[in-house]
Amino acid sequence: MKLVSLFFISLIFPVALHAQSWNQLNTQFIELWNNEDFDKAITVGEKAKLAAKKEFGAAHQTYALSLYNLATAYLETGEYKKAEPLFIQAKAIQQKTPGEKHPDYAATLNDLARLYTETKQYAKAEPLYLQAKQIRGAALGENHPDYSTTLNDLATLYVEMKQYIKAESLYLLSKQITEKTTGVSDPEYITTISNLALLYEDMNMYEKAEPLYIEANKFYQQHPGENDADYDASLDGLASLYDKMGQYAKAEEYYLLSAAINKKQAGEISAAYAKVINRLALIYTAMAEYDKAEQLYLQVAAIRKTVLGDGHPDYGTALNNLASHYLDLGLYEKAESYYLQAIDIAGQNPDKSNTDYLSFVNNVAMLYMKKGKYDMAEPLLIKLKEAKKNVFGENHPSYAVSLSNLATVYFTTGRYEKMIPLY
Repeated sequence: MKLVSLFFISLIFPVALHAQSWNQLNTQFIELWNNEDFDKAITVGEKAKLAAKKEFGAAHQTYALSLYNLATAYLETGEYKKAEPLFIQAKAIQQKTPGEKHPDYAATLNDLARLYTETKQYAKAEPLYLQAKQIRGAALGENHPDYSTTLNDLATLYVEMKQYIKAESLYLLSKQITEKTTGVSDPEYITTISNLALLYEDMNMYEKAEPLYIEANKFYQQHPGENDADYDASLDGLASLYDKMGQYAKAEEYYLLSAAINKKQAGEISAAYAKVINRLALIYTAMAEYDKAEQLYLQVAAIRKTVLGDGHPDYGTALNNLASHYLDLGLYEKAESYYLQAIDIAGQNPDKSNTDYLSFVNNVAMLYMKKGKYDMAEPLLIKLKEAKKNVFGENHPSYAVSLSNLATVYFTTGRYEKMIPLY
């Protein structure tokens, strides 16, 4: 599951500006970043870092500030390997001045923890968040927005670690703080309830998730423009929720709205638009509206082939979905053709244990079993059995399914001596 990060880039201005050249570079960096000219901003940020070191020295707070700002920029653009050493260096300076009890030090801890969360280094992230939480609570008070931000980010970490009870209590506390301090119309509050809705969806607590999704959706609907992406995300969240609840008509409604937004913003020939209409196709399949589903599956495949190329994994997934559609309709020849193409694409990955490849091989094996072509299904099922044993281990349910399917082939073809050891 994918979660919304409660983070607004805080480019901190120093109390005193001792050198004009650094001041100019830092101001230019902030302006470029706020105008979303990220590449130029980072180039200027690198220059500002060098200027700060030259003008103030490597142990000065201003140098730590430049390290932090540049690290944050790299974090936001996904360049984690560049961000990490800058955060660590800033942290070491700030630990001495202004000291471990200062909010600036807590900000660096919090954002380094965000980096570790993004890179799935959860054991490194948790103690940093806990320390940032303690510092912000003591220095700023437990009703401060920055304290709420740390609560939210720590909750996000616990979601990733599947510690849902801990995550829920933190999200609820963050919601309570933002509701009291900044109000229900503040973006931070909306972000918090969106995260809480995602959590409840993951916990299959759909009745709790629904009103939160609706509240967030109403906010974004009333605040268009810069929040268009958030509005689209809220539509997608509601559609996904209603899909899981089996309320397909409602899911269709929200996916259609999301499709219209993506078509307008990214264009009809775009990966974003294809992603939405693929989900809509799955809804139509669930609603047994097969003609509508087929047209969308075909459209998704065509778009992904054009945008991503005919060797891209997402194009292979589109072909697999189309094949499954034809399998459901009993059109086995069409299904087989698309399944084999999907396997060929997934098989280009040197790692034949990748989940797409295993899934596609399983699908074509099931097709052969339905057609009674057990001699063609058997080698595929044997391959799957060995691959799943290596990937998942012998105690995994997926491995047990592969054993059962292979045993079915042996039972149906009267080879009981091969079937019995599999059970």
